[in-house]
Amino acid sequence: MFLLALIPLLAAADLPAESVRYKVDVEGTVGDVHVNATFRNDTDHVIAGTYTFLLPEGASVDQLRITIGSRVIEGMIKENAVADRMYADARAAGRVGAGTTLDRTQFRQHLANIGPGETIEVQLGVVEPVGELAEGPSTGAQELALALSPGPRFDLDDRPDSRPDLANAEYLKPRSQPATTVDLDVHEAVPIVRAESPAVAADLQIEGEHLTASLQNVPADKDFVLRWWTAGATPQFGMLVAGEHALLTFVPPATSSYSERVPRELVWVVDTSWNVGSKLDEVKLAMKAALDQMGRDDSFAIYTVDPKVRPAFRKPLDGRPSHVQRARRVIKRLELGGAPTVDAAVLAALALPTDPARHRVVCVLSSASLLDADEVIKQLAAHPEITLSTAGIGTDSAALENLASLGGGVAVHTAWGEKPETAPPRLLAAMDRPVLTELQVDWGAWQVESMYPTRIPDLQAGAEQIVAIHLAGGSGPVRVTGRSGTGSFAEVVDPIRVGDARPLVTTWARRRIREIERRKALGELADPKPEDGAGWLGVRVGGAA
Repeated sequence: MFLLALIPLLAAADLPAESVRYKVDVEGTVGDVHVNATFRNDTDHVIAGTYTFLLPEGASVDQLRITIGSRVIEGMIKENAVADRMYADARAAGRVGAGTTLDRTQFRQHLANIGPGETIEVQLGVVEPVGELAEGPSTGAQELALALSPGPRFDLDDRPDSRPDLANAEYLKPRSQPATTVDLDVHEAVPIVRAESPAVAADLQIEGEHLTASLQNVPADKDFVLRWWTAGATPQFGMLVAGEHALLTFVPPATSSYSERVPRELVWVVDTSWNVGSKLDEVKLAMKAALDQMGRDDSFAIYTVDPKVRPAFRKPLDGRPSHVQRARRVIKRLELGGAPTVDAAVLAALALPTDPARHRVVCVLSSASLLDADEVIKQLAAHPEITLSTAGIGTDSAALENLASLGGGVAVHTAWGEKPETAPPRLLAAMDRPVLTELQVDWGAWQVESMYPTRIPDLQAGAEQIVAIHLAGGSGPVRVTGRSGTGSFAEVVDPIRVGDARPLVTTWARRRIREIERRKALGELADPKPEDGAGWLGVRVGGAA
């Protein structure tokens, strides 16, 4: 994993790491990885070289400290051109300089003017997202992987024209494997039920919400993978707090039966306006697939646009086969209408008298975005008890995704050339086991500056939800309320304070950046400022000592 590739004055050589230490703290969805690697210039001349660290998928570097002898280099996030100029100036002046290049898969650290016998210590801070374990249906499992196996690239940062033999340097392997240690702490907001390390033997200790592991002399020829599970038999809630940030976690059971889910009323809004155009047949196929996938305990209604908003039935029907057949006949008769009025149809679906025994989900099936979503967004805010989801046919409209996000629902779409009938089944599968709906949080004495997502989605079986929060102060418990399959639900959550705020800050920043990108796509926001969270996406680090 670690190799300092050197370019001495007369020859090229590789310098393996003498020791490597990982210290990993996981809080919520983010792993805070501190990597300490030590090298030594065992040659008799001044050298320059490149140190390479392979980045996991989605990881980013946010801290850098290099110690060479008695000199210290602290990393600073700079624009590419500025960082390159700083490194070139430091090297030309005979000072120890470092210029770092960061892309999606590699972190390359260029070092210059390293004296004979000097020790090089590279301390790296890496923020790595924790992924859900893919095992068919979601099972409440999380996974963190550390790539320990060597595979660095020998990069030349100085290639004299008089040395053509250096121009074709190949990959080099370390002369020996470093002594690698791993210390790991996982802090979850809810109890951890089990854990495993499938590739490397590890003594894993679980105490409630805390998981620890300490490994010595880990083989560098394989990756260290840690998996842990939090899902139990009932929904669980937890809140981690550090500094001005917090994560509120909603963990449903890994599975649930239909008897445990919240009864639903599905109100389908089917776009048949001229915006649909040649895709009308695709919309019909998609709606027929939706009818086939509904559960018998679901009730449903259909609103069409042709161009007036028309309910297909006087009132929602239950999912018995005769009612489904009746709905199929309605869909078969659909014809292309006039001007788009999908937003009016959505408003009608939101205003339909609610069934107190069921949770309403408005499902928009369209091949175009809504023309005027402002009033829809206003009404969604006024009806937090209603969920809105969208299925885009041949479109990945940002407006449809935006509505689903604000409605606490799910957005799916079919790509060009994909069969349209695949969208509704995916939409229904994503919201098939609602364990808790209409989720609300009473923050008590906490002052919430912002939270992402801004509306808490319905809690589906096996699909954990995490809300990232920026706080302005406060203390004490919070109260979560919602609707379960047996009625109203409420639980008091006592926050857990943790020492390291970086994973919580990073989770909030990533969510905020996603929100900024969404608003930019909708034309609601100009270019973001660094303080908006984008400063966490630095791509080049420069420094000199």
